[in-house]
Amino acid sequence: MLICDAIRDMKLLQFLYHGQLRIVQPATYGLDENGRKALRAYQIRGKSATGHIPKWRIFHESDMSALAILDEKFSGEPPGYVRGDKWFSDILCQL
Repeated sequence: MLICDAIRDMKLLQFLYHGQLRIVQPATYGLDENGRKALRAYQIRGKSATGHIPKWRIFHESDMSALAILDEKFSGEPPGYVRGDKWFSDILCQL
């Protein structure tokens, strides 16, 4: 799984989400309460409808396109990271 590879290797992810470029530190990937695959990530660059960056966000995989792992690594957990995120009904991988 591309997203889990990025989490394991602590590499940034880049993708389009609702037509806007996002660059994130991926943290937790799993299923939401409706069984949809989702990523909780700390957005550090790119665009946002709210304009607030950096910020924690949930991204549904079905709404992502042009997903790619960047060569750029991040070190350590993003600020405010919580292992075992209760938002997810099932966690597939996490930092």
